[in-house]
Amino acid sequence: MMYRRSLGLSVLLALGAGCASSDLDVLCAAGDGVWTLQKVVAEKCTGTSTRAVFTSSYMEDKCRGTLTPLFDSGTATIASDEVIESCREALKVTPCEPDLYKDWVNATAICNDIVVGKTATGGSCSVDDECGGASFCKRTATCGSCTGQGGNGAPCTSDTECQSNLCAGGVCVIGAVAEEGQCTNDNQCGEGLICRMGSCQPLEGHIGTVCQSDADCAAHESSCANGVCTLLAKISEPCTPWTGGDGSAPHCMWFAGAGCRVAERTCQGLPVSAEGGPCGLDTGTCASDLWCSAGQCYPITDEGGACTMSAQCGPYAVCTENVCTFSSFAATCAAPS
Repeated sequence: MMYRRSLGLSVLLALGAGCASSDLDVLCAAGDGVWTLQKVVAEKCTGTSTRAVFTSSYMEDKCRGTLTPLFDSGTATIASDEVIESCREALKVTPCEPDLYKDWVNATAICNDIVVGKTATGGSCSVDDECGGASFCKRTATCGSCTGQGGNGAPCTSDTECQSNLCAGGVCVIGAVAEEGQCTNDNQCGEGLICRMGSCQPLEGHIGTVCQSDADCAAHESSCANGVCTLLAKISEPCTPWTGGDGSAPHCMWFAGAGCRVAERTCQGLPVSAEGGPCGLDTGTCASDLWCSAGQCYPITDEGGACTMSAQCGPYAVCTENVCTFSSFAATCAAPS
């Protein structure tokens, strides 16, 4: 059976709620802001090891920190009521299955349009949300210019640079590839398909099929063991460490807090680490008020708090001039076009 992570009653209730009065409330409010809800659902779905920090209030802070300077400067605005409600409905009715996360992204694509950039191509910018139409902010330092997205085969370094929103191997690639079609990653494949040994194949029924590496299997369901996609191991079952590559036994159910104890080669519950402690696959998880960065647990400093490195500011903030900030927006970069 496909592993499916529950979104939780509070999220579903919020998706059915009405909008708040101000534009930022409509987008950011922890209770029913569509920007915030989209991020919370995405993180719950993908089962990241830092999921403890992805609360609605944390995402609301990220949303307001990111969008407030853009709205204040006039370089971005909220989309129409129709787009906002279409996004809310898409989030409410679309289930998110971790191994088919890209299908959820495609089904809720309308939510990518809830913020409208007002800067024309060629205009100054500091973040993508400022750019209107099919363009992105091509930055050389803090500032950049709004640049048209490339077509299939165009050089790229990130998904936002491509019309397809898919960058693989340094070039823009097409999406929605049919079964048996060529691919380099899962995101290229059509609904219900994943990329296995260079072609798009159904996720359903892939257990027991031939594989060359873990990439040919499904990260939330299986790994490549003895050349066959094998269900991830549960507590007390034989395992191969994730750092050990493919082996004779599968890897552990990492999203369920299990790791492979090297000495015994069996899955065990991962220890919970305090600040400064180790974290990662087969290593440990961080306490609920911490997050994992580069194998170490860090506290999350509030926006505006003192810092010496970005790891102290959490996964969605950066340390700028020794202060944690959710936004990389530079007010001197852009003026409304």
